[in-house]
Formats: sequence, C-alpha cells, structure tokens
Amino acid sequence: MTIINPQSFADGGPEWVMRYGAPESIRYTVASLLGSYDYLLSSAITMKEATERLRLLRQVRATLEKDRPNGE
Repeated sequence: MTIINPQSFADGGPEWVMRYGAPESIRYTVASLLGSYDYLLSSAITMKEATERLRLLRQVRATLEKDRPNGE
C-alpha cells in the first residue's frame, strides 16, 4: 500500500500538483495511491483486512507527522 509522506505537503501535496502543477512529475505516485485506494474498496480483501490496512496506514502517517521538521 502507498502512503503520501506528509512532509511532501510543503510543496503543495499530490492533489495540488495534479490540479495546478506538473502532474507528470508524480504520475507514478498518484497511480500507486489510486491502486491502493481501489484495493481497499474492492472485494479482493475482507472488511477486517481492509480495516487493519487502513489502521496501519494511519499509524505510519501519524509517525511521519511527528517526524516533520520544525513541527510544520
């Protein structure tokens, strides 16, 4: 599963880049994010597995948020 590093938001983040920036620069990252999202919503895994994966993604993101320089 793919998670966006919160530290990348200093540059506007993937949504901003896709809307207003140079989408080709992050196309593979965004494709991976969409694949992860689609997989979570699919019937390929159980609701329990999807919940566990989402919980893990949230834990990783929280850790990355804490590690942001200057508390930004």
